[in-house]
Amino acid sequence: MRVLTSLLTQAKNQLSSPAAVIPLLTLEIDATTTLRLAAHPTTVVFRGDTYGSIGLEIDEATQDAKGGLHDLSVSVSNVTREVSAYLEVHDLRGKRVTIQYVQSANLADDDAVFVEERYEIMSVHVKGSTFVMFRLGHDRISQHQFPAGRFLRDSCRWIYKSTECGYTGAIPSCTKVLEGFQGCRDHHNVARFGAYPLLTPVPGRQL
Repeated sequence: MRVLTSLLTQAKNQLSSPAAVIPLLTLEIDATTTLRLAAHPTTVVFRGDTYGSIGLEIDEATQDAKGGLHDLSVSVSNVTREVSAYLEVHDLRGKRVTIQYVQSANLADDDAVFVEERYEIMSVHVKGSTFVMFRLGHDRISQHQFPAGRFLRDSCRWIYKSTECGYTGAIPSCTKVLEGFQGCRDHHNVARFGAYPLLTPVPGRQL
């Protein structure tokens, strides 16, 4: 289960909020083409990627009696024929789809993800000119990312100036590294560094 930071937990538990939880869908069509869509009235920018505004309906993920995950249906608006244009050129079955749920008020923070799930497309059905329905399966469940379970050596996992971070000074941003410009040491906040620098480095990894 995804363990939320204190700020996200607070946002989740609010009875009402001006901020919305936005589903972001990323479809990896081929090595050079990625389709990014957001169920939001306007374009969304998150982690440097732009997600186009579109009508998007995602079924709730459910489990069977043995704890297995059912397939998931996603309906995407096809009024502009944008999605069906990809279908005319590409066979999307087996392609990877990532769905992230983020809060509109925290889009500037790369770690502000409530849930991140990965699927592959099992089938595609075009429903006239209205919408395209994708059936997503969990055949690659072993490749799912659960951000709360990641142990990072060099990158702090805390939201800047959150309760976990604890920094309340005047420096406007943080690079989320221990050393270097605007890193944790520059903030005199090493004791709150949210990573594990004593972990063994991964061979060949460029830091």
